[in-house]
Amino acid sequence: MRSAFFGFDLVGRNGILTASVTQIVDRMIRVGAAQIVMGNHQFKALGSYTPDVKGGYLCPHTKKNWAQHAATLSYFEKNPGAMDRGLTWFYFFPLWLDLGFARIVHAAWSPAAMLLLKTPYLTLIAWIRFKSIQYLSLALV
Repeated sequence: MRSAFFGFDLVGRNGILTASVTQIVDRMIRVGAAQIVMGNHQFKALGSYTPDVKGGYLCPHTKKNWAQHAATLSYFEKNPGAMDRGLTWFYFFPLWLDLGFARIVHAAWSPAAMLLLKTPYLTLIAWIRFKSIQYLSLALV
């Protein structure tokens, strides 16, 4: 059976992809016709709405961060149901897939970072400690 692998960002500077695209991707994943890995834009969207221990957010709401994802964040604010569904869905995206015959990752295959995480799925500890895979990778150097 053929399978599609999605390694692109579903959200970004231009806002969330059309509802029809995300619905197609979601349906394909649900029926086993596709798999997906976390993109940095989904990761940043999660961090923008995940509180940190200091009362802010894992992805601080700075001018720069907000500008990079303003269209997506604006879409979510105008569509609260879509925001809840989208963010919940994103939490289930693995950071990588090692299928034996293929390795799928959005940005960089880092065995050291993967060993530290020990699972392709995000953990709260990794989120709070490193805030992003970029910082996690830098911490391992």
